[in-house]
Amino acid sequence: MRRVRVLYPLAEETNDAELARPGMAAVVCWAKLLGFTGTPVLAHAEIATFRNLVLHVAARITRGARQVRVRIDESRRHAKAIAAGWLMIRAAFT
Repeated sequence: MRRVRVLYPLAEETNDAELARPGMAAVVCWAKLLGFTGTPVLAHAEIATFRNLVLHVAARITRGARQVRVRIDESRRHAKAIAAGWLMIRAAFT
């Protein structure tokens, strides 16, 4: 049995990050629409800025008394708006 090597042209090569990028942009846009419309700085931010301001926040997930809590670092600039936004997103799906 002979092995056949298939060579793809460079134009057709893609990696997983290129395939996931449009999906992540849609998720970020939905998060902005559902939870962060009350804060104009976060609602009108570009995707990269939103990612740096909201998604890269230091937080701790704690569980206790049948509850799950997300504790967001209070020293961040928009900590209260981020906490309120995540509560609104969670409320939209429950």
